[in-house]
Amino acid sequence: MAPINYIRLSELTGTIARVITANFATKTYWVISEISNLKFYPQKNYYFFDLVEKDPFTHAVLTSVKANAWSTAVARIRNFEKLTGQQFDNNINVLLQVSVEYHITYGLKLNIHDVDPAFTIGNLEKQKQLVLQQLVELNPGHVSVNGTGYDTYNKSLSLNPVLQNIALIGSPDSDGYRDFKHELGNNHYGYAFTLDEYPAQVQGAGMETGIVRRLVEIFISNKPYDAVVIVRGGGSQTDFLIFDSYEVGKAIARFPIPVFTGIGHTRNESIADMMAHSATKTPTKAAESIIAHNRAFEEQLLELQKQVVTAANSLVATSQLFLSHAKAAVHAASVEIIQQQDTMLGSVSAVIREYSLRTVYDQQQNITNQVAVIKNAAARQFSEAGHRIEHYAQLVKHLSPSSVLKRGYALLYKDGQLVTKSDDIKSGDTVTTVLADATIGSIVTSIHNNHE
Repeated sequence: MAPINYIRLSELTGTIARVITANFATKTYWVISEISNLKFYPQKNYYFFDLVEKDPFTHAVLTSVKANAWSTAVARIRNFEKLTGQQFDNNINVLLQVSVEYHITYGLKLNIHDVDPAFTIGNLEKQKQLVLQQLVELNPGHVSVNGTGYDTYNKSLSLNPVLQNIALIGSPDSDGYRDFKHELGNNHYGYAFTLDEYPAQVQGAGMETGIVRRLVEIFISNKPYDAVVIVRGGGSQTDFLIFDSYEVGKAIARFPIPVFTGIGHTRNESIADMMAHSATKTPTKAAESIIAHNRAFEEQLLELQKQVVTAANSLVATSQLFLSHAKAAVHAASVEIIQQQDTMLGSVSAVIREYSLRTVYDQQQNITNQVAVIKNAAARQFSEAGHRIEHYAQLVKHLSPSSVLKRGYALLYKDGQLVTKSDDIKSGDTVTTVLADATIGSIVTSIHNNHE
C-alpha cells in the first residue's frame, strides 16, 4: 500500500486564506441578501449576523455566509435606518457592500462596509405601487386615480357634523393606542365620546387579516358609528408593511363608515392612508383631527348664535325706533283726527239740534192732526155703534120668547124639558104647552109626522 500524502488542517486553511486574500483582499462587492440571526453588542458597537439567500418560490435557503459590521459600517447602518425609517433587523432584504475575508480559525466571513438605503426604499415603493395598481384595477367604482392621488368610496363619504361614536382599531398595549384615548378623553373642550374598542395586532407579517376582521365586525355590528379610527405607534418601515397590503387597502377603500388613520408613519404615506377618508401622521393627530372637526361645528353654531343675537338686537333697535316714530305719528294723527272729529261733531250737533227741533215740531203738528182725526173717528164710531146697539136691542126684543109667544107660537115641555123633536114624545105622554097668556097640560093621543 502506497503511503498517504497528507497535510495539516492549518496548512489547508492557510492555503485557502492566501488564495482568498490574493483574489479578494482589495475588492468589494455589492450583494443582495436577507438578514438572519442578527446580534448586536451595544458595548462594542458591533453586529454579527448571517447573510442568506432564499429560493423565491419555496423560500428554502440557497446559501448562507457569516457577516459582521463595526466602526464606520455601523455608522452607515444608522444612516440607513434614519433614511428609510427601517430598523436594521432580521428578515429584511438589503443591498450591502461587502469584502471577503477568510480566517483559519473563524472561517469565511463577509465584512460589511456600507448598506444602500435606496435599494430598500425602492423595493418597498415598488411593492406599494403594484398593490395600488391592483386596487385600482380590481375595485372599479371604489378606487380610482385622480392625478395627484387616489379617490376612494370611503373618501367620498360625508362626515357627520359631530363625530361622537367612534370605533377604535389598534393594539391596546401600544403607546399610540393609549395616546389616542388620552387625547380624546381629555380634550380641552370637554367633548364626550362613545369609544368602542376593537383590539388587533397592527404590526408583523400576516397581521393584516386581523385589521380586516375587525373592520368586518364593525360593519356587521350595525352600530351607528360616526368614524372608525385605526392607530399604531411609531416603528420601522417593515413594521408598517401591513398598512401597505392589498387586503387592508381594499377593506378601507370600500368601507361605508369614514376611516381615520393615525399609524405613526411620519416619513411616507401608506396605502391605508391613501385609501382612508382622513389620514393623519400619529394617533394623537387623529384624535386632534376629530376634536378639531367637532370644534369647527361648535364654532359654526357659536358664530350662528352670534349672528342671530346681532340680527335680533338690530331688529329690536330698528323696531324700537320704528315704534317710537310710529308712536309720535299716531299721537299727532290722533290729535288731528280728534280736532277734526270735534269740529265735525260740533257741526253735526248743530244740524242734529236743528233737525231735532224741526222734527219735534213736525211730530207735534202731526200728533195734533192725528188727535183730531182720532176724535172725529171715535165720535163717528160711537155714533155708528149706538145705532147698531139700538138695532140689536130691537132685534133681541123682537126675538124674545114673550114676543114670539105673543105672535101665536107655543112652547112644549115634557117632564120639565123643552121638546124640540117629535121623537122625544110618545102616545100617552103628559106634556105642558106654554102660550103667551096661559099654560095648558095635556095627554098625547097621537103623533103625526109633518113630512108624511
